[in-house]
Amino acid sequence: MTQSSEKISQQYIDGGVIPADLTGQESVSKTYVDTQLSARDVNISAAASAANAAQNDINSHTNNSGIHVTPENKANWESKAPGTVQNTINSHIADSVAHLTANEHMKLTGIQPGAEVNQNAFSKVNDIPASSKTDTVTIKGGVGIAVTSNPNSKEVEITATGSSTPGAHGSSHAEYGADPIPVATETDGGIMSAADKKSHNNMADPPRAKYTTATAKPLPYVTWTTPNWDTKNFDTNSFVSQGNNGEIVINEAGTYLIQANISFSANPIGFRNILFEKNGSYLAYQTNNAKNDSGQIPSIRSSLSALEQCEAGDVIKISCYQDAGASEVMNINAFSTFSIIKVAGFS
Repeated sequence: MTQSSEKISQQYIDGGVIPADLTGQESVSKTYVDTQLSARDVNISAAASAANAAQNDINSHTNNSGIHVTPENKANWESKAPGTVQNTINSHIADSVAHLTANEHMKLTGIQPGAEVNQNAFSKVNDIPASSKTDTVTIKGGVGIAVTSNPNSKEVEITATGSSTPGAHGSSHAEYGADPIPVATETDGGIMSAADKKSHNNMADPPRAKYTTATAKPLPYVTWTTPNWDTKNFDTNSFVSQGNNGEIVINEAGTYLIQANISFSANPIGFRNILFEKNGSYLAYQTNNAKNDSGQIPSIRSSLSALEQCEAGDVIKISCYQDAGASEVMNINAFSTFSIIKVAGFS
C-alpha cells in the first residue's frame, strides 16, 4: 500500500500509525517523520525532567518551616508590634530621669565654667579668715583648760581642769549651776539667791492695793456694817483678792499695813466707829465723837491703821458703826477708802 508523503506527514501530525513498507518518496517522508518523532521524544523527556525538578523545588519550598510563618506566629506579631512600640515610646517620653525640665535646662545653663560643688566650710572664725576652701581652725586649751569635741552634736566644750590656779570651774556659777558660788548669809558674802532678789525687788516696789466704793452704803443706827469695796483702784501683785460681803483675802504671807478712811454723812449726834477683824477676831478699833469740845461739827471722817502679820488665806474685815439716832450713809469714791501694803516677809 502506498500513500503520498503529504498523507504520511498528516498521519504523523494526527498521531496515526505510519506504514513500515514505504518506498521512494514515501520512504523519505517516513525518515523525516521518524526524525521528528525522536526529537519530540527528547523534548518531552527534557520537559518531563524539568517539570519534575520544578515540582521538587516547589515541594522543598512548601515544606521549609524556617522561611514560612505559622498563623499563630502571624497573629502574635500583628498583636504585639503596634502596641509594644507605642508603649515604649510613651514610657520614654514620660521618663523624668532621662529628660530635663525647662528649669533644669536653665539651671545647667547658669552654671559658670569652672564651678565646683559647695563646700562645708566657715569663711572666718573670730578674727581668723579661711585661706582655702577646706581650711581648718583648731581650738587649743591653755594651762588648766581642757578642750573636748563631739562630732555627732557639733559641740566643743572648754573646761577648767583644776591643774592650775584658780582651780576647777564649772560651766556655770549660778545658784543651781555646775559650779555654784555659795549664797550670801548674814556672816559670809556670796551671790544673791533668787529669793533674796525677789525680796529686794519687793522692798523697792512692794505689793500694794487700794479699793473704794462706787455705791453709797447705808449705815443703819447702832449696827456694825461692812462696806462693799467694789472698785479696785490698783493691785500691783494680785496679793489680795475680794472675798464675800466686802471682805479682803490675803493671798501670800507677810507683814501688812492696813488702813481705812471712812467718810460719814454730817450729823452732830453720837459717835462714829471703825473696827478691823482678822479671821473673825478683833484686830483694831477706833471711835470718834461727831461733835468736838467746842460744840462744832468737825469733818465726819474716821481713820484706822493696823500693822499685822498675816498668813495666806487670812480674811480681813472692816466694819463701821454710828449712833446718830437714825440711819446714816457712808460717802463714796475718794471719801471712803481701804488700802493695804506689804512691808515685810518677802520671799
